[in-house]
Amino acid sequence: MKKSPNMWARAFLGTTCILDIVDKNLCDAFNSSIVEARFKSIIRMLEDIRTKMMTKIIQKGSYLMDGSKIIVYL
Repeated sequence: MKKSPNMWARAFLGTTCILDIVDKNLCDAFNSSIVEARFKSIIRMLEDIRTKMMTKIIQKGSYLMDGSKIIVYL
């Protein structure tokens, strides 16, 4: 082997995690998607966020429903 299993095999990876980076990226993505809604009143803001999230869920679901896509769980 050219590389040690410590570099690529999940069984040999350390227990420390980079979840802080993943969490920050998710927060940044969510915040960037609600920029317009943040300046509205609380009721309208929540309604805008709700409709955006529902639209995104429907789009993702219809994308996966045609049967040609594969979902991989890690």
